[in-house]
Amino acid sequence: MSRIIQLRVTLTRVKPATWRVLLVPETISFKSLHEVLLQSFDWSGYHMWQFQFRKTTIGPPDEDGLDVDLGLGDFIEAHEVTMADLKFKERNTFKYLYHFDDDWQAKCQIEAILEPEEGQKYPWC
Repeated sequence: MSRIIQLRVTLTRVKPATWRVLLVPETISFKSLHEVLLQSFDWSGYHMWQFQFRKTTIGPPDEDGLDVDLGLGDFIEAHEVTMADLKFKERNTFKYLYHFDDDWQAKCQIEAILEPEEGQKYPWC
């Protein structure tokens, strides 16, 4: 089994502080990570979303075919890339953006990279 990433997800600009700690396999796609985040925060999933890591944006495919280039760097479809592909190290961070109209943002920080525990199912919150 692949290694496990301990990920702390903290909503920014929210008081009181709201966060979750997730354990996810490093082979999880960013599409699946988005779904785990929806469940962990009890969100509906009706809004636009994306991840940002350095100069790379990771998100759902452009189903409208608009292909808007905002000049923000590379774009990768979320189902095509895993956390392992980005070779994260402990303390690396990336952003999760959700519900663009309300500008919800979360800071995602790699707290640890662990070996899986026997009998434990992942992802886990």
